[in-house]
Amino acid sequence: MLIADSVKVRVRLKGEVVRGRVLLSGPGAYVGRWLEYGTDPHFISVDPQYRNGMTARRINKSIADGNESLKTSLVINGKPVGATVYHPGARKVPFLRPAVDTLEREALAAAQTYINARATRAGLLAGPAAEEDDA
Repeated sequence: MLIADSVKVRVRLKGEVVRGRVLLSGPGAYVGRWLEYGTDPHFISVDPQYRNGMTARRINKSIADGNESLKTSLVINGKPVGATVYHPGARKVPFLRPAVDTLEREALAAAQTYINARATRAGLLAGPAAEEDDA
């Protein structure tokens, strides 16, 4: 639910034009972007801010011994992995764009229903998913 909860709809009224956007925002948004676009191979290192001159071995031992101040160091799947680890990257698993491509009619109908339920001559009615957006 982490990613599903980060999918948001923003609606804005400018004159007589209603603009809606689907975006990723909040906790989980970063994971959604990694899924949608994948990641290139890269190295991950312990942030020098948390090393305090310690070796990766010492950091890992401190984490294993329960040093809470080092929990922000490099730990993968609950295990300390050292000063640097090579991540091979992740393949993309697009879910936003294919949803638009394959469910365009349903999306337009849902958007129209959403707009019709909130649009008045005075403007947009506030609702749980209706939020002002400046973009």
